Amino acid sequence: MLQGEARLLSAGSTLAAIDSLMGWHPDSAFALLQEFTVSPEADSLDGFDSHYCHPLVAELLYKNDCAYTNRTELLRAADYFDSIAFTQSESPSSSPPAPIT
Repeated sequence: MLQGEARLLSAGSTLAAIDSLMGWHPDSAFALLQEFTVSPEADSLDGFDSHYCHPLVAELLYKNDCAYTNRTELLRAADYFDSIAFTQSESPSSSPPAPIT
């Protein structure tokens, strides 16, 4: 196995461990994620793990009740995406809601 491949496996397993810890100990998971995101492993994430990491950051910020600099926009976006899911589950032929301006 090449060194880069080992690093990718290590990064993926680190993210999986953080994800599994998040349910019961979000504060510990958040501390681990903060350490991970500044490590050399984080710089070498492939596309899948990079996309896996971003929702973990958002969810851990939420679970740890961290202040977002864009909290108002995030809440509006959550309402918007919830309305799309509700609209699509109610009537598949209806048009999506208007974009937030």
